[in-house]
Amino acid sequence: MRIPRLALRLLYRQWRAGELHLLLASLVLAVGSMTAVGFFTDRIHQALGRQAAEMLGADLVLATSRETPPRLRRRALEAGLTVTRVVEFPSMAFAAGRSHLVSVAAVGEAYPLRGALRIAPRPFAASRAVRGAPPPT
Repeated sequence: MRIPRLALRLLYRQWRAGELHLLLASLVLAVGSMTAVGFFTDRIHQALGRQAAEMLGADLVLATSRETPPRLRRRALEAGLTVTRVVEFPSMAFAAGRSHLVSVAAVGEAYPLRGALRIAPRPFAASRAVRGAPPPT
């Protein structure tokens, strides 16, 4: 396909007038900003994935309101996965004459599967990392 001579002359005239410079500069700016936003969102996605896994204490959670079928646990262990059980429910606790909404959790010995559990002797006190589930009280 041949480009007509008139089209080349018009392109040359637009280039010399400076309008195409502005168009090219805006295109470069748009591509650069989209690339930067893409890199930024990818970094945020990766950071949130790492933090979510630590918050969950595992890479994957199977949540159900019923007993997990034993065959699922068996298949996970056969696949070489580490498995632990967590039972959690909301409740009310009374302290200093006031009621508080609490989340009660019972965890298996392997908890957390990822990260470390931090415990403190009282609220807002310095905490320390421990490996494994806290001892029963």
